[in-house]
Formats: sequence, C-alpha cells, structure tokens
Amino acid sequence: MKYIILITWVCFLLYPSQASTQNVAYSDSYAYLNNNNLNSLPDTSDAIELKKRGRALGIALGATLGPYVLAVIPGLNLIGTPLIPVGFLAGPSMGYLYTDNGDKIWRGTFVRLGGSALMALGGLGALGGGYGGDSGLYTAGVIVMLGGLGIYTYRFIYDIVQSMRLVDKYNANQKSRVQLMPSVNPYTESVGLTLRVRF
Repeated sequence: MKYIILITWVCFLLYPSQASTQNVAYSDSYAYLNNNNLNSLPDTSDAIELKKRGRALGIALGATLGPYVLAVIPGLNLIGTPLIPVGFLAGPSMGYLYTDNGDKIWRGTFVRLGGSALMALGGLGALGGGYGGDSGLYTAGVIVMLGGLGIYTYRFIYDIVQSMRLVDKYNANQKSRVQLMPSVNPYTESVGLTLRVRF
C-alpha cells in the first residue's frame, strides 16, 4: 500500500507593494524565495538516488572480460582461467544486479549455455564431416554452429541493453516518488511548496 506524505512550507505572502522572504527547509538545506525570485526552488535530486547506465554496462563487460584479463596476468592466471566459462555465460547478465533484478541473470545464462552447446556440437559435426569427407555432415555442422553463435550473440547484446533500460526505469520510478510542487493555503491564501513522497 502506498502512502502519501504531504509536507507544506509557507514560503511567502503575496503583497502588491512589498515582497516577503521566508526560509524553506529541505534536505538540511535552505532556499530563499520571494515574489521576485521564483527560480530558487529546492532541488529534489538530493532526496533520491539515481543509477547510471554506464555503470550497468561496465559491470556486464567487466564480468565477461575480467576472467580473460586475469588469465593472462602472471600469478593470477590460476584464478582467472577457471572463471572464463562463468564470465562467458553469466557475465553479460551481471548488469541486472546493479538494477536489483538479479532474478533475470539465470534466463540469459541458460540461453547462452544452449547457444554455446549448439556451437560445440556444430563444430564437432563440421570437423567430423571435414575429416571424413562427408560434405552433408560438414554443412549441417557449420549451420548448427552458426545458429548457436547467433543465439549466443543475440542474448549477449540483449542482456546488456536490457540492463541499461532497467536503469532508466529505476530512475523514472525514483523520480516519481518525490514531487515538489507549488501550493496555495486555502485559509491564509499564502503560497508555499508541497513535497509529495510516495512509498
């Protein structure tokens, strides 16, 4: 259930010949408003935490390519080499962790696992047909291998792009939780600001 918390500050009174100034407390800061300066509205960005698309991309690429980098560094190759299959299969989905969608990791991982299996089977068929002189087996093996490569590549790109889209969705949801808008007190006819926070 969502609750709406309304916090209203009275900023100033409207007088035709005299401007009045009030202090508006918001997020431990103050904005000074009067009828000649209406641009000093409190910045609601301090009240929400936004995520970055580049960070989701960096996490996905780092998890995918990181094991390969470790594998070629002397002294760290024993750590990086066993992690290469993990990065190859699960790495592109690691950006989901950044957007709190860790449950989406497994679907992409299994799809890439299936594509990798097809690449391996197709490669074996192509090798067997090539060495055995069976052109039909060779052709079928190449087709299966390319199909597996296509599946892997598609899901690789999809998961990275989708994780960045989820960053945008997360930020939009965060921004919609905090809304700052002008308001008029019906009793005193004074102008103020209303901060609406949605949980």
